[in-house]
Amino acid sequence: MRRLLVAAAAMGVVLAAAGCGGNSAGAGPSTALPPSATSTGKPIFPASKGPSGASRVTHGPLSIAMPSTFEQQGDAVRQSKSTTVTYASTRREGSQRVAIGVTWSNTKDTKSAKQEAQAFRGQLLDVEHVKDLRMVKVSWPGLRDAYQFAYTDHNVSPGMQTLVLMGSTADGQYVSVTAKAPSALVEPLQVTDICGSLQAGAATSGT
Repeated sequence: MRRLLVAAAAMGVVLAAAGCGGNSAGAGPSTALPPSATSTGKPIFPASKGPSGASRVTHGPLSIAMPSTFEQQGDAVRQSKSTTVTYASTRREGSQRVAIGVTWSNTKDTKSAKQEAQAFRGQLLDVEHVKDLRMVKVSWPGLRDAYQFAYTDHNVSPGMQTLVLMGSTADGQYVSVTAKAPSALVEPLQVTDICGSLQAGAATSGT
């Protein structure tokens, strides 16, 4: 779960620069998974090749299709256990723009994707008091025990629509993509298609 907090912190710099702010820390005890996350179900957003014309970029053990309307924000942020790269849209809605972060563990994970998902859910419910949380276990190409989350992040004003996909690669590395977007930009910037393009492994020609 700390990995998602690191990603959120890195993205928070982008959001603050766009006129937003706020963060929280700590973890809570609500770790029991809901029925939607105990067996594979319908994804909140499907796997995708990404938006038309997007270029597939590789970071660590994963790749993602990123449109030219998004720019990488500085260098990768490396912590002791994980690394995060953040992108932000050039288009804004008022003072807000879309932030997308990809995170991966620096080594093979000691926690399962299920444990990571349980801890993240506890953070959202017990610390951030998210009211509209959706969580589902999904089948995802190249990942095992993958989970998706969708909720409104009210730590920024107005609230940002948030999407998360997390899971483990075949060799045990944790990977995730997190997107935060003002509602008015979710569809025009094809945020779900970007998140859905997350793949384990480096980009190859023709992908």
